[in-house]
Amino acid sequence: MKITTLVVIGLAFIVLPAMALAATPTAITRPATSIVTDSAVLNGDYNSNDTATDVWFEWGTSYAQVFSRAGTKVNEIFGLTGLGPINYQLTGLTPDTNYYFQIVASNSAGTVPGAVRDFKTFIAPVSNPAPILTSISPASGTQGQTLDVSLTGADFASGISSVNFSGSGITINSTTVSSSVLITVNITISSSAIVGNRDVTVVNSAPGGGTSGVQTFTVNATVVINSGGGGGGGGVILTQNNNSNNNNNSSANTSLKPVAATSLATSITLDSAKLGGVADIKGTSTTTAYFEYGKTILLSGTTPMQNVGSSGAVDFYATLENLSSNTIYYFRAVVTNQYGVDRGVIRIFKTQNSAGTITSDENETENIVQNVDTDTENENAVLEPENENIGEDVISVNEDISKKSLLASVVAGARNLAPRNMAEWLFLASVILGLVLLARHLFFVAV
Repeated sequence: MKITTLVVIGLAFIVLPAMALAATPTAITRPATSIVTDSAVLNGDYNSNDTATDVWFEWGTSYAQVFSRAGTKVNEIFGLTGLGPINYQLTGLTPDTNYYFQIVASNSAGTVPGAVRDFKTFIAPVSNPAPILTSISPASGTQGQTLDVSLTGADFASGISSVNFSGSGITINSTTVSSSVLITVNITISSSAIVGNRDVTVVNSAPGGGTSGVQTFTVNATVVINSGGGGGGGGVILTQNNNSNNNNNSSANTSLKPVAATSLATSITLDSAKLGGVADIKGTSTTTAYFEYGKTILLSGTTPMQNVGSSGAVDFYATLENLSSNTIYYFRAVVTNQYGVDRGVIRIFKTQNSAGTITSDENETENIVQNVDTDTENENAVLEPENENIGEDVISVNEDISKKSLLASVVAGARNLAPRNMAEWLFLASVILGLVLLARHLFFVAV
C-alpha cells in the first residue's frame, strides 16, 4: 500500500509540471487584401506558444454569424508550432457585398478566435453599349435660328449619351435623353455659320461605349425680306440684312465665296426659254447652281440644282417650259457652296406672241432690273417691291416695260422695210426713179 502511494505521488510530480507548461495559442485577424468583384485574400497571425496548434479561418455574410462561430470553416491547418502569418484566397464571392471573417487557433490548452473583420467586394464594371443613330428631324436649319432636333436610334442613356455637330457655328443649348431610342437637342445656329452640311453623331462614354454612325444636318442661308423702304425708281429697291453678324465670316471664307453672273435668255419661244449663267468658283469646294425666276420681281420659282464643279468659271443653263405666251419673265443665276451663296443681277425676257414673234425688240432681254450685283459680302440681299402693295409695284414696272416694248416695236417695223438683198435695192431704186420722173412731168405740165 505504501509502495502504491509513493508511485502515484511520483507520477504527479512528473505529469503536473508538464501540464502546467502547456498554454493557449494566440490568434490575430489581419485586414483582407486583393479584394476584387468576386474574391479576396483573408489574412491572420498565430502563435502556438510551443504547443501543436491547429489554425483556420471562419467567414460569413453577417457579423453575428461569424462572431458566434457559425461561419464557414476554410483552410484548416493542423499541428502548427511556433508563430507566423497565414492567408487564404476566398473565391466565388458576389460583387458589391459585405463579408466578415476571423482567424481561429486551437491546441490542447484551448481554442482562441481572433477579432472579426469585414470587407466589401467591388462593383462589377458595366460596359456601355455603342449607340445607334438612324435619323434626325428636322435635318436642316437656317442661319440665326434656334430649334429642337430629334435624334432617333437605339442604346441611348441619360448621363452617358452626348450629341456632337461637326464644324463650328452650332451651339447645343440642352440635351434631353427621353428614352433609349430618342434624344432631343436644342441648338442655336449662328447667323455667321458657314452654309453647308454638318456631321451629327451620338457618343456613349466609357467603359465600353463608342460613337454612332453619321447623319447629316444642313445649314441654310437666311433670306431676309424687309417691307417698305426708301425711294427709288421702277418700284423696286435693293434691301439687305443689316445684322452685322452676317458679315463676321473670316476674310478667307469671304474670298472663297463663289460669284454668280446672269447671262441673256436665248431660244425664246411661245412657251419656253433657255436661261444662262456663269459660276465663278474661287476655291476647290463642290458648287451647285440654279436659277430663280417668275412673272414678277419676287421670283417665286426655282430650277433644279445642278453640280457645276469645284474650280474655275463654269457656264450653266436651264430651260423653262410651259410658259405663258407674250409674257415678261424675270430671272437670275444663283450659285452656292460651303463658303456662301451669291445671286447675279435680275434680267428679263418676253415670250413670243401667238403669231410666233416677239412684240418688242429682242434686245429687251438685255435689260437688267436694278443694274447691281447682289452684295458679295451679304448673301442674304434680295430684291423686293418698294411699297406695301406689291401688286401695284409690279403693274407699274410692267407698264413701264410695255411702253418701251411699243417703241421697240415701231423701230423694229421700220427696220423690216429696209432692203435685205440686191433685187430689193434695184426695185427700190426703180421706184424712186419713177417717182422722180413723175414729179418732173407734173412740174412741166403745170408750167
